[in-house]
Amino acid sequence: MADGAALPFETACFDAILHSDVLCCLEPKLSVLKECRRVLRPGGRMVFTVIFIPQGLASADYARAVDCGPPVIETAMGYPEMLREAGWKITLRTDLTAEYQVSKSRLIGEEEAHEAELRDLRGPAGYLEKLGRRQRALAAVEQGLIRREMFAVV
Repeated sequence: MADGAALPFETACFDAILHSDVLCCLEPKLSVLKECRRVLRPGGRMVFTVIFIPQGLASADYARAVDCGPPVIETAMGYPEMLREAGWKITLRTDLTAEYQVSKSRLIGEEEAHEAELRDLRGPAGYLEKLGRRQRALAAVEQGLIRREMFAVV
Protein backbone atom coordinates (compact mmCIF):
# COMPACT_ATOMS: atom_id res chain seq x y z
CA MET A 1 0.00 0.00 0.00
CA ALA A 2 1.29 3.45 -0.87
CA ASP A 3 0.45 7.09 -0.34
CA GLY A 4 -0.11 9.06 -3.55
CA ALA A 5 1.68 12.04 -2.01
CA ALA A 6 4.72 9.89 -1.09
CA LEU A 7 5.12 7.28 -3.82
CA PRO A 8 7.50 4.41 -2.95
CA PHE A 9 9.56 4.79 -6.14
CA GLU A 10 12.95 6.24 -7.03
CA THR A 11 13.07 9.70 -8.54
CA ALA A 12 12.86 9.71 -12.36
CA CYS A 13 12.06 6.01 -12.73
CA PHE A 14 9.02 6.09 -15.08
CA ASP A 15 8.55 7.21 -18.68
CA ALA A 16 4.80 7.67 -18.37
CA ILE A 17 2.01 7.78 -15.81
CA LEU A 18 -1.67 7.11 -16.39
CA HIS A 19 -4.44 7.41 -13.82
CA SER A 20 -8.18 7.55 -14.15
CA ASP A 21 -10.49 9.43 -11.76
CA VAL A 22 -8.05 9.16 -8.86
CA LEU A 23 -7.52 12.80 -7.89
CA CYS A 24 -11.23 13.34 -7.27
CA CYS A 25 -10.99 10.73 -4.50
CA LEU A 26 -7.84 12.07 -2.78
CA GLU A 27 -7.35 15.09 -0.55
CA PRO A 28 -3.71 16.02 -1.28
CA LYS A 29 -4.29 16.62 -5.00
CA LEU A 30 -1.45 19.11 -5.51
CA SER A 31 0.99 16.92 -3.56
CA VAL A 32 0.04 13.91 -5.70
CA LEU A 33 0.63 15.89 -8.90
CA LYS A 34 4.04 16.99 -7.61
CA GLU A 35 4.91 13.43 -6.60
CA CYS A 36 3.94 12.10 -10.02
CA ARG A 37 6.30 14.66 -11.53
CA ARG A 38 9.11 13.53 -9.21
CA VAL A 39 8.93 9.90 -10.31
CA LEU A 40 8.78 10.74 -14.02
CA ARG A 41 11.95 10.82 -16.12
CA PRO A 42 12.79 14.06 -17.97
CA GLY A 43 10.57 14.26 -21.05
CA GLY A 44 8.05 11.89 -19.48
CA ARG A 45 4.32 12.30 -19.88
CA MET A 46 1.25 11.89 -17.73
CA VAL A 47 -2.33 11.39 -18.87
CA PHE A 48 -5.24 11.35 -16.46
CA THR A 49 -8.97 11.79 -16.20
CA VAL A 50 -10.67 13.62 -13.38
CA ILE A 51 -14.21 14.33 -12.23
CA PHE A 52 -14.66 17.86 -10.92
CA ILE A 53 -17.05 20.69 -10.09
CA PRO A 54 -16.95 23.50 -12.66
CA GLN A 55 -16.12 26.96 -11.37
CA GLY A 56 -18.79 29.62 -10.97
CA LEU A 57 -21.71 27.54 -9.70
CA ALA A 58 -24.25 29.10 -7.36
CA SER A 59 -23.76 27.96 -3.76
CA ALA A 60 -26.81 25.62 -3.79
CA ASP A 61 -25.62 23.99 -7.02
CA TYR A 62 -22.09 23.69 -5.65
CA ALA A 63 -23.39 21.98 -2.48
CA ARG A 64 -25.41 19.57 -4.60
CA ALA A 65 -22.35 18.76 -6.74
CA VAL A 66 -20.31 18.03 -3.61
CA ASP A 67 -23.08 15.76 -2.33
CA CYS A 68 -23.44 13.87 -5.63
CA GLY A 69 -19.80 13.67 -6.68
CA PRO A 70 -16.87 11.43 -5.73
CA PRO A 71 -15.71 11.48 -2.08
CA VAL A 72 -13.19 14.36 -2.38
CA ILE A 73 -14.39 16.23 -5.46
CA GLU A 74 -13.79 19.69 -3.96
CA THR A 75 -10.60 21.51 -4.93
CA ALA A 76 -8.95 24.68 -3.68
CA MET A 77 -8.20 25.68 -7.31
CA GLY A 78 -8.95 24.42 -10.80
CA TYR A 79 -6.91 21.58 -12.30
CA PRO A 80 -5.13 23.79 -14.85
CA GLU A 81 -3.88 26.02 -12.01
CA MET A 82 -2.93 23.01 -9.91
CA LEU A 83 -0.99 21.49 -12.79
CA ARG A 84 0.92 24.73 -13.39
CA GLU A 85 1.75 25.01 -9.70
CA ALA A 86 3.03 21.43 -9.71
CA GLY A 87 5.32 22.22 -12.67
CA TRP A 88 3.33 20.54 -15.45
CA LYS A 89 2.54 21.91 -18.91
CA ILE A 90 -0.83 20.93 -20.38
CA THR A 91 -0.50 19.55 -23.92
CA LEU A 92 -4.07 18.32 -24.31
CA ARG A 93 -7.32 18.94 -22.44
CA THR A 94 -10.43 17.04 -23.55
CA ASP A 95 -13.98 17.27 -22.22
CA LEU A 96 -15.32 13.75 -21.55
CA THR A 97 -18.51 14.82 -19.78
CA ALA A 98 -20.86 13.53 -22.49
CA GLU A 99 -19.17 10.12 -22.45
CA TYR A 100 -19.25 10.11 -18.64
CA GLN A 101 -22.98 10.81 -18.74
CA VAL A 102 -23.56 7.92 -21.15
CA SER A 103 -21.52 5.50 -19.02
CA LYS A 104 -23.34 6.56 -15.83
CA SER A 105 -26.67 6.02 -17.57
CA ARG A 106 -25.61 2.58 -18.81
CA LEU A 107 -24.41 1.61 -15.35
CA ILE A 108 -27.78 2.56 -13.86
CA GLY A 109 -29.54 0.55 -16.57
CA GLU A 110 -27.42 -2.52 -15.80
CA GLU A 111 -28.01 -2.16 -12.07
CA GLU A 112 -31.75 -1.96 -12.68
CA ALA A 113 -31.59 -5.00 -15.01
CA HIS A 114 -29.83 -7.00 -12.29
CA GLU A 115 -31.84 -5.69 -9.37
CA ALA A 116 -32.60 -9.10 -7.82
CA GLU A 117 -28.95 -10.16 -7.70
CA LEU A 118 -27.82 -6.78 -6.39
CA ARG A 119 -30.51 -6.76 -3.70
CA ASP A 120 -29.23 -10.19 -2.60
CA LEU A 121 -25.66 -8.90 -2.59
CA ARG A 122 -26.19 -5.47 -0.99
CA GLY A 123 -29.47 -6.00 0.80
CA PRO A 124 -32.62 -4.11 -0.19
CA ALA A 125 -31.66 -0.87 1.55
CA GLY A 126 -28.09 -1.05 0.22
CA TYR A 127 -29.32 -1.58 -3.32
CA LEU A 128 -31.72 1.38 -3.15
CA GLU A 129 -29.13 3.66 -1.53
CA LYS A 130 -26.47 2.90 -4.18
CA LEU A 131 -28.94 3.20 -7.07
CA GLY A 132 -30.32 6.49 -5.69
CA ARG A 133 -26.80 7.89 -5.33
CA ARG A 134 -25.95 6.94 -8.90
CA GLN A 135 -29.20 8.52 -10.16
CA ARG A 136 -28.51 11.76 -8.27
CA ALA A 137 -24.96 11.83 -9.67
CA LEU A 138 -26.28 11.32 -13.21
CA ALA A 139 -28.77 14.17 -12.75
CA ALA A 140 -25.94 16.43 -11.52
CA VAL A 141 -23.87 15.57 -14.61
CA GLU A 142 -26.87 16.22 -16.89
CA GLN A 143 -27.35 19.63 -15.25
CA GLY A 144 -23.69 20.61 -15.67
CA LEU A 145 -22.87 20.47 -11.96
CA ILE A 146 -20.24 17.74 -12.39
CA ARG A 147 -17.82 17.35 -15.31
CA ARG A 148 -15.13 14.93 -16.41
CA GLU A 149 -12.02 15.84 -18.40
CA MET A 150 -8.81 14.23 -19.60
CA PHE A 151 -5.48 16.02 -19.33
CA ALA A 152 -2.21 15.16 -21.05
CA VAL A 153 0.78 16.90 -19.49
CA VAL A 154 4.56 17.06 -19.74
